[in-house]
Formats: sequence, structure tokens, C-alpha cells
Amino acid sequence: YSTVGYLQKNGKYYKVASNGSTLYVGTNSPNNNYPLFFNFKNQSSLTKAADQIGKLPESIKQLISEVHATPSKVDSGKLKLVMNDGNEVIATLNTLASKMIYYPSMSKAMPKKGIIDLEVGAYSYPY
Repeated sequence: YSTVGYLQKNGKYYKVASNGSTLYVGTNSPNNNYPLFFNFKNQSSLTKAADQIGKLPESIKQLISEVHATPSKVDSGKLKLVMNDGNEVIATLNTLASKMIYYPSMSKAMPKKGIIDLEVGAYSYPY
């Protein structure tokens, strides 16, 4: 399985594979240009997120800096992605891969940096 990011635990960074598994040996700093995963409280959410990120084209994966689990009462699979270009994406675990393909064109059409919401539809608004 390919590496899709790093999970930070106890001051160390652990590689996350596209099947959601993490390496047992951590490093002091992440290598390469992979996103960091934060706030994943259970393995099933991390597995789904890793799977969805793994399905993305390489060109879109490289745009993601951080993946935060932000579950709510309405959506237990809610995510916030911090992008390298200064935008944020709000998405859900089940449709992340299918909707993130719209990110490059949506971010180019935005006059200012802001938030792209892909939870239900696909719309954006400035900070």
C-alpha cells in the first residue's frame, strides 16, 4: 500500500498507508510532501480517510497539507482539509475522493482565499 500521509502521536510522526494502517516506528519529522492527519479518534475513520486520499490523483494529493477529523452530531465523517495554497476544504469521508476532483477549478475561480464546502454540494466563500 502506498503512503498517503503521516499521523502525529506522542510527538512522533507515523506513516499512514492507503489501507489506513500505520507504521509502528515513528520519526521526529515527516518526510516528503504528504499531508498530516489530526484528531482521528478511531481506526475506522482513519482507514476511510486514508482510502479516500489514496484514490485522489497525485496532482490533488500534493495540494493537501493537513487532514483534520472534525466530526459533528450531523456528520460523524466530517473533515477539514488545509490546503497548501491557503484555502480550506470542508468535506465528508464518504465522498471526499469523488468531490475533491473539483478543487483545482474551484480554487482558481475564487477571487480571495477562503473555504470550499464539498459536504453536500460544492460551493465556496471567502474567509
